[in-house]
Amino acid sequence: MGEVRIQNVNLCTGDNKLVISAKSINYPQWGADDWILFSREGGALYMIKSDGDSLKQLNDSILFASYFWINDGLAIHAKHNNINLILNTDGEIFDTIPFSIGMGAYKNHRLAVWGYINSQNSHSIGVINLENWQFTPYTDYEPFRIPLSISWLDDETIVWSNTKGIHTANILTGHITTIKATPCDILRYNSVSGAPDSSGKLLTTRTEYIYVNPDSLVSYRRISLLDTHTGQEWILGLE
Repeated sequence: MGEVRIQNVNLCTGDNKLVISAKSINYPQWGADDWILFSREGGALYMIKSDGDSLKQLNDSILFASYFWINDGLAIHAKHNNINLILNTDGEIFDTIPFSIGMGAYKNHRLAVWGYINSQNSHSIGVINLENWQFTPYTDYEPFRIPLSISWLDDETIVWSNTKGIHTANILTGHITTIKATPCDILRYNSVSGAPDSSGKLLTTRTEYIYVNPDSLVSYRRISLLDTHTGQEWILGLE
């Protein structure tokens, strides 16, 4: 088995620097103060600087899932035994979240989330206000059609992907828009991440399925940059 790498890439110049490599690395996320959060080799959480310095393991005996930054990168959400926890950057548990969240994204004291929200008794996509723990649902989804990822496109718009494409919801009006449809089974957007500057650009991981002959299907995973204003998409060549 080959190694998986986290790389720091300048999209303007093409400069590409290795941050870390390992046999297994999952879902790296950039946070505050140049920290990158990721998991590897069995589920342990780690933090590392983008220059490859200051590697820190956050947990050893407890395995966390569904992790993401909250509170502007000063804390971490993670799930253990179906309990939604808040950790500090030393991996210590200091609070819990009274919802069953599948995955989420933080912005301005709010969480864009999908999961089974007990107060709604349904599987929903919506926003949690962390100041009063109020949940506002925007759409439901069937349990077997779990969203693949969720993020913020700007201060007023959440964005998520599923097997049908990439969709947005305006949190002021509740209006839902499909900005990229995938009507066929040969393309899936596995993840979407909104640009921090609210420019309307999305970094995506897309999987394409190609039949090399009638009974042989090959998949290719690629990273792309999608401009949601124009619909233009660029394959970045970072596979």
